[in-house]
Amino acid sequence: RRYTSFSKEYACGGKIARNKYGISWEEIKAEGEHGKEPSSKCVFNPKFRFLGFAMGRNRKGTYIRVHAKSKKKAKDKLRELTSRSQGRKLDTVLNNIRVFMRGWLGYYGIAEMDTLMKRWNEWLRRRIRMYIWKQWKKPKTRVENLKKLGMPDWQAYRNGNTRKGYWAIAGSGILQHTITNERLARKGYYDISEAYKSMHLIWLNRRVPNGTHGGVRGR
Repeated sequence: RRYTSFSKEYACGGKIARNKYGISWEEIKAEGEHGKEPSSKCVFNPKFRFLGFAMGRNRKGTYIRVHAKSKKKAKDKLRELTSRSQGRKLDTVLNNIRVFMRGWLGYYGIAEMDTLMKRWNEWLRRRIRMYIWKQWKKPKTRVENLKKLGMPDWQAYRNGNTRKGYWAIAGSGILQHTITNERLARKGYYDISEAYKSMHLIWLNRRVPNGTHGGVRGR
């Protein structure tokens, strides 16, 4: 936690007291920074990287974001957890996603990534639908399950026997209108977009060691 709070201030050029975090200036330079004492002014540094964080800039100013390598690593992990070939029960898959993302958001929740989490949320739901479709395996099983989910018989028969690929089916109305977001939530799906909003709000309201509140822009 001390490193996360530290990176929050250092990214914005805050003055860091060594006895506040117990981190020497040599350790800071060892992380690949410029070796200059940070000023109190918030300055955008596109090369900044510290413990998985980076800096971004938009019309509102400078903000903390997750480094591209950290995002790729997390998405690769989610791809692994939702792999069609693992043969695990859906409840186990959903629980594994929850455990991983709760920990990941607990660490990276300080970063600005609302749009990113919305995109990941839709992508992850599609991965789950694809996983379910693969579990149903045979056309007969697919037809029966589509009927149970409220699809008319003739439509269930046609869609259950489709030759479309797993990913295409997962993104089509066949599963979006039957395995709805609400049904996934009842099954235990962890809404990472809503979870991020809650976690980010906690970070913004947390008192950081220099006596100020909020994120990089002082909210």
